[in-house]
Amino acid sequence: MKKCLFALSISLLSSSVVADDQFGLSIGTPAAANFVYKGEVADIPIQVAAGYWGDSYSGVELGYRFIERDGAFSSAQILAGYSRLEDSNDFIDEWTYTIPR
Repeated sequence: MKKCLFALSISLLSSSVVADDQFGLSIGTPAAANFVYKGEVADIPIQVAAGYWGDSYSGVELGYRFIERDGAFSSAQILAGYSRLEDSNDFIDEWTYTIPR
C-alpha cells in the first residue's frame, strides 16, 4: 500500500537568539504542531523540527539547507523525518519520509 504525504509547514514565530540561530513554531509535519530550530552545527546548516503531544501525535524531522539567501524565497532544504499518529480508536499510523522542500 502506497502512502501519500503532503508536507505543510507554516512558520508561526521565530526569534534570533544567537547570531544565525532561530527558534520557532510550525504547523504541519512531523507532529501537527512543532518546535523548530534553524542554525548551524559544525558549520553545517540544519533545521530540526519536533513535536510530542502524548500518544496522539509525535514526530521528528531533520533538514539540510543547501540554498540560503534573503528575499521571498529564502531557503531550500532536503528533509528526512518520522511521524506517528494515533486516533481515539487506537488506530496507529507511522511513517518515515524524505522530501525536498
